[in-house]
Amino acid sequence: VVSKGLLFLPSTAGDLDLLTELRLFARTVDLKLLFKDAECRETALKQSSVFVPFNSPHVKAFLPMCEQEIYEVYFNKQKVSKFYNLSKEEQNALISLSTNEQIIIKPTDKGGMIVLMGSGQYREW
Repeated sequence: VVSKGLLFLPSTAGDLDLLTELRLFARTVDLKLLFKDAECRETALKQSSVFVPFNSPHVKAFLPMCEQEIYEVYFNKQKVSKFYNLSKEEQNALISLSTNEQIIIKPTDKGGMIVLMGSGQYREW
């Protein structure tokens, strides 16, 4: 965990974010199918479209299967850990390091390295 550096952020899998992203993806696929090769020019002066086309048969079949999988995995919390970019061992190590009051973890002044120091030694410094 320490080797990932101080700038590493353990990310949580946002349950509702996944559903939103899935629906945005389905909209993008439907728009591509609807407009095929039509050129789309977006400018800063024009608001983005919120048009949602009717789902194609392929997307209609795909979307419920993905939603069901998301509900099973993330809302039932049976298969996924809290942080999706850390293994269970790394999660335990992170919790252990963050709750251990006998060590201090600080960045070095140069080189982007990390120093682990006993809290007593750190106070003497």
